[in-house]
Amino acid sequence: MSEYYTTQGCQKTLEQMTKACRREAFMRKRVYPKWAEAGKITAEQAQHEIECMESAAIVLQRLHELREASEEMKRLSEEKRKQPELNYE
Repeated sequence: MSEYYTTQGCQKTLEQMTKACRREAFMRKRVYPKWAEAGKITAEQAQHEIECMESAAIVLQRLHELREASEEMKRLSEEKRKQPELNYE
């Protein structure tokens, strides 16, 4: 089950946000070095911005994985609670 996160009226899942960050990081790797060569940004700024987007994608992926693990633990807990207790008396 995917939970939607809403900001400014837009609903997105963690998976959608992760994919968007990965696409943006890929684009930055292609474009920012050219911008640095053209003097629009420094090489250090380009590297920093690329690393920030890559880091954001990693954080969102980990949040997605934690969310899935939490949902699975909750499901297993509910399943266990429904099982009859064994009485060995």
